[in-house]
Amino acid sequence: MNDSPDIDAPGLDAVAAAPPTERTGAGVIDTSVLCITCGYDLVGLTTADHCPECGTPAVNSTRGTMLIHSSPEHTARLHKGVFTIQAAIITAIIVGVLLLIAGFAAATASGGSSIGLQIFGEVLQTLAWAAVLYGWWLFSEPDPHYTGKDAGDNARKFVRVTVIIQAAVTAIGFVVELGHIGSGSANVTALTAWDILAVAMMLIGLASQVAWFIASMLYLKWLGARLPDARVVKRARLLIWLGPVLSTVGALILVGPLIALVLYYNLLDWVRKDLRAIRAEQSIDSLKQEFAH
Repeated sequence: MNDSPDIDAPGLDAVAAAPPTERTGAGVIDTSVLCITCGYDLVGLTTADHCPECGTPAVNSTRGTMLIHSSPEHTARLHKGVFTIQAAIITAIIVGVLLLIAGFAAATASGGSSIGLQIFGEVLQTLAWAAVLYGWWLFSEPDPHYTGKDAGDNARKFVRVTVIIQAAVTAIGFVVELGHIGSGSANVTALTAWDILAVAMMLIGLASQVAWFIASMLYLKWLGARLPDARVVKRARLLIWLGPVLSTVGALILVGPLIALVLYYNLLDWVRKDLRAIRAEQSIDSLKQEFAH
């Protein structure tokens, strides 16, 4: 996490910089400050007042929308979400390698792949992907201390919509893949209904994943300004277009998807460490307040 709350630092553009800078002090609010809950202009009120529209303490809005000012419960859930995503990614990679080895061993021993092993692998991979989606659901929850009129929050909502779509596509695709495996159509030259369904679900799944990935990068770009961390904003902005390119065109050179995964995982790791630092700072502030009383 950067030490300075200055959101005009290099790498934070106008979109990511929508949250206002931090303001401190007491007395009359003599400049335009929007309520972080409803967007009402608080100019003319004092920091001891409450928003006349929604009742939110005016001082909450003068602090800005940096995550350090959010509740510890909220930052804890964001931290849990990004940790879950990372753990699921690592699990999926390990499971994939082990299944590849097991499948090669089974094919060598019996001269063909085991249907049971294919089904088992499909179950494990689906569970791992479900864990990724669950992590993103936690990671994109609304901030109860900030539900204001920042256009960047639309990216968070977009993430949640695409997560729901991904969950539905994953569930349907899982059923279709099991039917495809069970039909033994992989050993038949003629196309079957299961083959067509499997291809259709693969294309739908790819399209929904692209939409989800772009949404998640827009969200991280916005969240990076609230950490604040310029490198998070810069990497998220880069991956909005580079991620899909590496995962599709880059697949022709084989290492493209791997590069995209490494860049993506590193981005999540930066965010996780920033959130951990914020939670530690919030704990220290909480202890100071307890001792003060």
